[in-house]
Amino acid sequence: MARGDETLDDDLGLAWEEETAAPGAPKTRHFRRQRRERRKRRSRAYLAIGLSVALLAVLGMGVYWGIGALQDNQRIREIVAADYDATEMGGDVEFTVQPGDVGTTIAGGLLDAGVVKSRAAFVDVCQAQESECLSIQPGQYTLQQHSPADVVFGILIDPKNRKPINGAKRFTIPEGMTVIEILDKLAKDTGIPLADFKAAAADPAALGITADWYSRQDGKKSAVAERKSIEGFLFPSTYDYDPTWSAHDILKMMVDQFFVVADHVHLKAQATALHISPYEVLITASLVQAEGHEADFAKIARVAYNRVYKRLISCACLQFDSTANYWQELKAGKPRTPGNLTAAQLNDASNPYNTYAKTPGMPLGPIDNPGEAALSAAANPADGNMLYFVVIKPDGTTAFADTIDQHCANIAEGIRNGVDLSPCP
Repeated sequence: MARGDETLDDDLGLAWEEETAAPGAPKTRHFRRQRRERRKRRSRAYLAIGLSVALLAVLGMGVYWGIGALQDNQRIREIVAADYDATEMGGDVEFTVQPGDVGTTIAGGLLDAGVVKSRAAFVDVCQAQESECLSIQPGQYTLQQHSPADVVFGILIDPKNRKPINGAKRFTIPEGMTVIEILDKLAKDTGIPLADFKAAAADPAALGITADWYSRQDGKKSAVAERKSIEGFLFPSTYDYDPTWSAHDILKMMVDQFFVVADHVHLKAQATALHISPYEVLITASLVQAEGHEADFAKIARVAYNRVYKRLISCACLQFDSTANYWQELKAGKPRTPGNLTAAQLNDASNPYNTYAKTPGMPLGPIDNPGEAALSAAANPADGNMLYFVVIKPDGTTAFADTIDQHCANIAEGIRNGVDLSPCP
């Protein structure tokens, strides 16, 4: 229906005009104009319908081909990551993991040796168990042809299955040893003069430790500025080495392994999240390694951060005996025989590693060479407001406390359990 000269459109944009021409009557200009407009509107409406239908068709085809592409990609992935079944395993193969080999390198070697069916099958297992993959050490392993990737992986990560590379020798450095202790042990284990190791250790840059690794955000100097120390960067592990290598080659291998593990625990990224430098995380890891058992590492790291950076204790000091012990070793220039520290040694203001009231904050540098568990704990501290910890059982069980009253109660419990502790005043 129309009212006056208005035009009413239906839902498709078509319309009925009010003016019509009588049969046989001449067409007025206004009539012809109305007819042209009507045809245009109809054309636009049909075009809109056509475009809508075409769009729906395209979308439908896209969904159809998308699903097909996903199915094709899955089929391709199954082919690329093809794996053997355990029933296909064959004869023995002597396989060698060379120093510096990583998951992808090992995967390629396994494929070439006929051990795995595809590189991707082994790489997939490595990516799913990244920490264990990084633990694969250089050496010779007895494997079987046509083995499932996860079976091969299980053999390679078990150190009991590793034999030294032909002609290679081996040494083991436990977690928590100091540089002085490590160099002394390396000289004895390798037959290379201790003087050679000391000379190689005196040049951190030549070992690949760049200056940015020693930067701090707490305003303190770093150990490299004072002593050119590589403390903390000699990663503890079991290593195979060529007897023709120099002291520099051996230390470089250990430093390189530190960087591999530091990347694995995301040490630099976590340091940024903690608003401290990677070097300060490394210092904390060395303290954690010295102060407790692995189960408590993350809590000890939190205690350190609460004291030094959150300043939840008035002196902002750690009050760790281990740092005073380390200074005694440095002054002696040789591994120190464990023993009780005197009050003067604990409060020695000339000790750049002192962490008692006169020297708040983190010590000058790391006090040992931490393993992966300690590095991970320092990069990922536990939550909480813990400020104190103390061993309360002879088996090393440790109790943590937020307040001095709780701490004193824990000390009393430790004394009752036979732990040699001084009671609270």
